[in-house]
Amino acid sequence: MKARLRLLLVDDHLLFAEAVQLVLHRLTSETYVRAVASCEEALECLAVAAAFDLILLDLGLPGLRDGAAFDAIRRKAGDTPVVLLTADDRASVAHGLLRRGARGYVPKSSSADVTLAALRLVLGGGTYLPPSVLTVPPPTAPQVVLTSRQRDVLSRLGCGKSNRQIAEDLGIAEATVRVHVSGLLRLLGVENRTQAATCVLASELLRDL
Repeated sequence: MKARLRLLLVDDHLLFAEAVQLVLHRLTSETYVRAVASCEEALECLAVAAAFDLILLDLGLPGLRDGAAFDAIRRKAGDTPVVLLTADDRASVAHGLLRRGARGYVPKSSSADVTLAALRLVLGGGTYLPPSVLTVPPPTAPQVVLTSRQRDVLSRLGCGKSNRQIAEDLGIAEATVRVHVSGLLRLLGVENRTQAATCVLASELLRDL
């Protein structure tokens, strides 16, 4: 993990936001947190500020429904991972947002230690779901049959590994890995490797690995 982190916190509950900032400063010895209270302010920050390492977003911002703030911020965020902080622990909501590119779903009832562990996982290239959501399969989980090699590749995508790392792990050419990844995206009905990785966590495809 980088020694210096730049985090964007989007939450309109000021008392909660202040408490979260205290927790976030435990991530590294040099953690900068920019806190804003609206989607509009967040989009302004993303337009003019230096790149952030992570964005934490309150799913329940006033005046926005069905993850509208998430969609707007996700489009502007580029490759920066977006983690949702929410009081809504419905599995169907979590799975839907993961398929739209979220990299974490952290209930506001989580302890400080759980929250920090979740954020470290995301910063390390992984995707976080709380146990209560992981135990419920997504309503639209793709029903596909994968070859053993595709399962090998997909399991490593779920760990956030690059094509080169996967090739080294499996002893195959990087070009072959790219072919497998492209095939997996089509089979799973997703647009990119991040969304494919969420399928590892949000479905039972790899239950027998």
